[in-house]
Amino acid sequence: MFDINADTNDSRELIEYIDELEEEITDYDELRDDEPDEMEDEREELEALKGFAEEIEGYNSDFHHGCTLINSDHWKEYVQELAEETAGGDYSEWPLNCIDWSDAATELEHDYAEIECLGESFFVCCT
Repeated sequence: MFDINADTNDSRELIEYIDELEEEITDYDELRDDEPDEMEDEREELEALKGFAEEIEGYNSDFHHGCTLINSDHWKEYVQELAEETAGGDYSEWPLNCIDWSDAATELEHDYAEIECLGESFFVCCT
């Protein structure tokens, strides 16, 4: 399930969440009889998420097949994990423990777009 506050999300979870919100709003609209709109927050969230999804898709061609959305609060840790996976080692051991991870994270940002949504900022790989 998509969680705006999670460290990482998969774009397919975002797509699924948007679909669920649209269905929930449609169902509400079909049952509503001139009652006050109790779905205003959901409508605003849906529009923000649709814009977010559209912007991500503009940067990453794998959007519909799954791409990782990295919360900017988790960016440095993500870079460390990526380096560990790539190097096949533990970043607490040499040579990974000699890296300035803030510099490494800044350098990797050149391959990513930073996109904001609902008060959070995410990095997505540009492909």
